[in-house]
Amino acid sequence: FPVTITGTGEILELDRVKFREILKQEGLPVIPHKVIKGLSALREHLKDKMDKWIKFSQFRGIKETFHWEDYFSSKYFLDDIALKAGVYQETMKFIVEEPMKGVEAAADWFAMDGKHLSEGMWGYENKDLGYVGKWSTLGNVPEPIRDVCLGLEDVMAEYGVRGMVSLETRVGEDGEPYCIDPCMRGPSPPSELMC
Repeated sequence: FPVTITGTGEILELDRVKFREILKQEGLPVIPHKVIKGLSALREHLKDKMDKWIKFSQFRGIKETFHWEDYFSSKYFLDDIALKAGVYQETMKFIVEEPMKGVEAAADWFAMDGKHLSEGMWGYENKDLGYVGKWSTLGNVPEPIRDVCLGLEDVMAEYGVRGMVSLETRVGEDGEPYCIDPCMRGPSPPSELMC
């Protein structure tokens, strides 16, 4: 008998480590990544690394996802995190993702008890530059994006998701949909258009 955790949909967005575990459980693809606890461990891990994407789990307000180029040019990101996180810096969990070529797309939708309403918006984003979207029925959304939407409906129902939802997805060169971030809130800029 499934346990319902109603009204806690924000966990899907804030606990990015747990969300990747959920993706695996639901049979959805996950971008190769490593979870690292503590800023000191992250510094050590990144010393000889190039071209990674760093995400936070549970402390998203400190810094959004950022691109790690190399230690010389990106270490100031870590200094900024140390300053903002203070005593929490060694308890924070970080996700270090491999870069993945592909297209960033999203289903920007309203959901009621985890189920997508009949119409919504989907579109493509060029990170921090722009978004091109289309109002549509779920049946007319491109298959990779629709697969993520339908693949997460039961989980969203279990967590009592009601309201705007954006399932940001990177469709890789292999054609697989990798959900990179679930936003359990109005996405920007699509939500302004949806309203």
